[in-house]
Amino acid sequence: MISYFAPPYNIPSAVRIGKFAKYLPEFGWNPIILTVKELGYYQKDWQQYEGINKNQIYRTESLDPIRFLNYFTKEKVQEIHRSKEGFTNKIKKLFVIDEKAGWMPFCYRKGKEIVINKKIDVIYCTTGGIYNHVITSYKLAKKFQKPLVVDIRDLWVDHPFKEITFYNKILSSYWEKKILKFADKVIVVTPGLKKHYIEKYPFLDNKMEVVTNGFDIENAEYGNRIDNTEITFTFAGNFYKNLSPEDIFNAIPDNINEKIKLQFIGNFRNQFWNLKQRFEERKLQNVEIEILPRMVKNKLYKYLDSADVLLIFLPQGEKYESILTTKLFDYLLHKKPILAFCSLKGDLAEFIKRGNLGFIVEAGNVKDGNKIIRKILDLKKCNKLHDIQRDEEFVNQYSRKNLTKQLAEIIS
Repeated sequence: MISYFAPPYNIPSAVRIGKFAKYLPEFGWNPIILTVKELGYYQKDWQQYEGINKNQIYRTESLDPIRFLNYFTKEKVQEIHRSKEGFTNKIKKLFVIDEKAGWMPFCYRKGKEIVINKKIDVIYCTTGGIYNHVITSYKLAKKFQKPLVVDIRDLWVDHPFKEITFYNKILSSYWEKKILKFADKVIVVTPGLKKHYIEKYPFLDNKMEVVTNGFDIENAEYGNRIDNTEITFTFAGNFYKNLSPEDIFNAIPDNINEKIKLQFIGNFRNQFWNLKQRFEERKLQNVEIEILPRMVKNKLYKYLDSADVLLIFLPQGEKYESILTTKLFDYLLHKKPILAFCSLKGDLAEFIKRGNLGFIVEAGNVKDGNKIIRKILDLKKCNKLHDIQRDEEFVNQYSRKNLTKQLAEIIS
């Protein structure tokens, strides 16, 4: 299992491969993870990876620029990401395909050793936002004539949140088509991604499967009802260039009488702080904004459990319609209504409707946003906010164990 990010990091890509590795032995497969040496500035969370055999994780050096950040404190790295976002994005564009190209020779050399010494049957590679190691996985599979399973979490050439240079678009297009044609199975995380790729590459029709992200059923002690005097809207995650909390700020009317807390958990960049400042200039007496830093899962889950409504944002536009954010599945544990600002035609809106999980507002529609906020406040007053009966059978499909069973069947 080849992935740049892997346990113990507390980020979605690492969690996906870590949870698969945790449960695969129950379905007859022995997972061996190949990744980079630990990066000190990423938050570690071994607690959520209990059950993984740490001796089956192999780590190599890498000459990518991100490793230089190991010489800075976590606080300094966060400050660089926040204040030098434009500069760091320009640096990333200078590299071939992506800035992790410096891992390729180390990954390939260690990968050969593992394939030979561990008698590997299948090579699995998970990717999203970082793609050079997919090329390495392809080269290993071709050299040793092993089946290749490519797990795509985000679009490669057509990534909605990443700007791609002209020369990198040509290179990425070449490798994307070549690798997907070679792969024995291709996995994507949403139905929209599957639709996109099959329309682009019809040869994928018979070998592409959907295995979404999910939640770990072992954490099912969460999902308690907590009656707050104020109503708390909570968001946990990241914002990007085209992804912001502007919709919730616009949705709150000026003449609000009820007490509202907007709670944001994560490490946020300048765009977020500018929007927050603009919102605070409205001087709404009954609205409090609370900012909390990124935290380990068990601590985060306590905050999500104490919220009334959990927030998700996706921009309007066709290129965002195939996204099901990882936080959606974390939210499922807590049995709280979800308020999603997104395209009404996308996978996210469809998922919330099918599971009866909460409220959907078209991204950018201030009028409808105002109405939904009013509706939520009225339900809170009547103690009916938590009376929404979600479809538990639908939700339970997305436990990490069930999803790993799907993966095991695909690999088999």
